[in-house]
Amino acid sequence: MLTKNISDMIYSVKLSKPAEESLAYILRQNKEIGRKILGQLRHRLPYDPYPDIDDEQDLFHSEIVKSLEEEDIEVQRLKSREFSGYRVFYIVDEDEYLIYVLEIVQRSLKTYDVTTPHMQRIKDLYIRYYISKK
Repeated sequence: MLTKNISDMIYSVKLSKPAEESLAYILRQNKEIGRKILGQLRHRLPYDPYPDIDDEQDLFHSEIVKSLEEEDIEVQRLKSREFSGYRVFYIVDEDEYLIYVLEIVQRSLKTYDVTTPHMQRIKDLYIRYYISKK
C-alpha cells in the first residue's frame, strides 16, 4: 500500500466567483497588495495548505473556526504579514488535492462576525461545494 504524506502533495487552487471578484477589486485598488495575495495563492498554499505565521499559536483563528465548526463548516483562514489588512477564507479538499478559495475579505471589526454578508457567502459556498461533490 502506497501512503502519501500531505506535505509532499501539491494542491491546485481554485477561486470562487466572489473570491475572483474580491481579488480583482483589490488588484484595482492596490496592485501591490493584490499581487502579494495572488503570490500566496500561487506559491504558498499549493505547498502548505495549513500555514502558520512564524509558528505562532493563532487563538483568534481558533475562535472563528470553532464558531463555524459548530455549524459543521470547516474553513481555513490565511493571514499574512504581507497583506495584514485582508483575510483569505478557503476549503482544503484533501481528497481532490484542491484548495477552494471562498472569499477574500478586508479585515475590519466585523471580519469574523458570523452574521455579516461575507460570512454568509462563505457558509453558502462551503455547502454548495460539498453538495456538488455528491
